[in-house]
This record gives sequence, structure tokens and C-alpha cells, in this order.
Amino acid sequence: MGRDSAFGKRLAEMRAQRGLSLRALGELASFSRGFIWDLEAGNKSPGAATAARLDEALGAGGRLAALAPRGTSAPRATAAVPTRQLETLRREVTETISSSALSPAAVEDWEQTVIDHGRATRYRHPAILLGELASDFADLQGQLGRHHRPRAGDPARAAVVCEGCARGSGIPRPADDDRRVGRGRVVLTIEHATAADIARLAELMEEMDRFYGAAEVEPQARREKEIGEALFGTRPVAYALLAKDRRDVVGLASYSLLWPAAGLTSSLFLKELYVRQDKRRRGVGRRLMRELCAIAVAAGCSRVEWQTEDANERARRFYEALGAPVFAGKVFYRLEGDGLRRLTES
Repeated sequence: MGRDSAFGKRLAEMRAQRGLSLRALGELASFSRGFIWDLEAGNKSPGAATAARLDEALGAGGRLAALAPRGTSAPRATAAVPTRQLETLRREVTETISSSALSPAAVEDWEQTVIDHGRATRYRHPAILLGELASDFADLQGQLGRHHRPRAGDPARAAVVCEGCARGSGIPRPADDDRRVGRGRVVLTIEHATAADIARLAELMEEMDRFYGAAEVEPQARREKEIGEALFGTRPVAYALLAKDRRDVVGLASYSLLWPAAGLTSSLFLKELYVRQDKRRRGVGRRLMRELCAIAVAAGCSRVEWQTEDANERARRFYEALGAPVFAGKVFYRLEGDGLRRLTES
């Protein structure tokens, strides 16, 4: 056990008592299996919100949350009233969906919107989410009034593996045609990050870290410095494709070019795809993937590759809907921490 052995040990005991696997608990609490494993091993420190969510998922009645390390900030009591209002509005949205005549695809779409708003309460103030969900509810009522029909088009049209592409050089800009899409309140633009986007990109990546369970994040200034060095320094290590709703950065696809791939061709490796919680299920992730494939084709890449956790069923369904098969021919390895240092010294 590591630095938080009391919390991690009790978490493992409660999970075992309830007959839950790491994956099952992760699905209940909306955390990755790897993050829960790190908590149980004491490798990561749970924040108050993380401990409370796991406590609720396990029905621990506050006993687990009480073991969270001291010094972590507790949820603000002032958020209680907006939270109740938010839950009430979510129930109204759910009831409206269940009694509507929407298509099955549209019902699933709106149910996911409600779920995403629920998860967003982990890092966004409920008073903000209350207004956003109310606006989404108005969109839902508008769809019902217009006799909503599912969008046309085959999801598998977005190619993920681009074989036999024409060779190219450099990293092109996303195509100028068809770069904006409107749905509800979202007016989407896809473009590569510039130095002017660093501050907003740092904010989005802080949300991403908290979504994946980070109890603490680096100060904004430090994050901005690291992003600037990684993307715009003397030796850039990656590219960042951004999805913007007007001036707001709502999605990120970070990628690099790798060589060699098939023969002596290159490949595009997608390291991170993230869409802000309250902007999901609106085509943002699909648009980012489509632009990445266009970039790969123009750059002469023979394929686009990425990975996701096997327990992340939602991500897997999303990628499969794009027409991407699971590639089972390789094993993923990683060296970090002491293992990394030991090999350098051997």
C-alpha cells in the first residue's frame, strides 16, 4: 500500500464485500478501472468529491468518505439548493423523454445528455449547469414540436484507417469547407491550436484531469507553460486540434505522427480525445475524428491509431460506430516511475 493505505484498503474491502469488480465499481461511480486500482493501492490520493462519489456508489453511509485524506476541500454547502433544482429538472427531462414520440436514437441521445450533466456536477457549479440543462430542455421541447427525425447518414462513413493514401508533407489545416455545424446552442469550428488558445486549452485539460479522477491539478500558470512548451516550443512534441463553440474551447484531439507504419509510410496516433461534459452527444467528437482522418489522408499517413481503456464501454461504442475495429494483434506496454528509472540505470 502507498501513501493513502487506510482509504485504499477500506475501498478494496467494501468493493470485495459487495462482489464488485474494478470495472463494475468504475461504471457505478463514473471512474476508470485503473484509477480505482490506484486508489486501492494508495498510489493516488482521493479528493473529497471522489471519496463521496465512491462512498455513495458502495452505499457506505459516509464511512468511506470519512477516510479521505485531510486537507481536501469538501463540497460547498451553498451548492445544495441549485443541486436540488438541478435534480428536479433532470427528472422532468427524463419523464419528457420517456413519454415522447422521439426515435430510439434521439431518446438515447437525450438520455446521455442528462447523464453527462449529472457527471459534470463533479467539477462545475450546479448553478451553471442548471441554466445549461434548462436550455437543453428547451431544445428538447423544440425537437418534439418539430416532430424530430434522426439525422441521415451512415456513421461508418467516417474512415478511421486510411490505406493507400497519397503522400504529402507537413500538417495541413482542416478543410475550410463544412467546418461549422449547428445543433441546439452549439456552433462548431474545428482548427489547430495557436498560442492564443493556451489559457482556454489549460482550462479544458484541467476539467479532463478532474473527470478522470485527479484530486489535485497543477496551477493554471504551470499548466499553460507546459502546454506552450509541448505544442509551440523549440521542439514541439504534439499537435492539438480544437473544437470551438464560438470562442469557447469545447473539445480536444491531441495527436502525433509516427514513423514507420505500413512499409515506410507514417501513421497518425491520437493520444487524447476529450469533449467537455456539457457539450457531448452533439457531434463534437465525431467532427474531431473526421478532421483527424482528413489530416492523416493529406499528410500521406497509411492509418490512424488510438487506444482506450477496455472498461470504457461508452468510448468503445463511439469508436465502433465510426467503423473502427478493435485491433487485437498487439500488446500494450508501459514503463514509468521506478521501473523507468531502473532500466535507465541497468
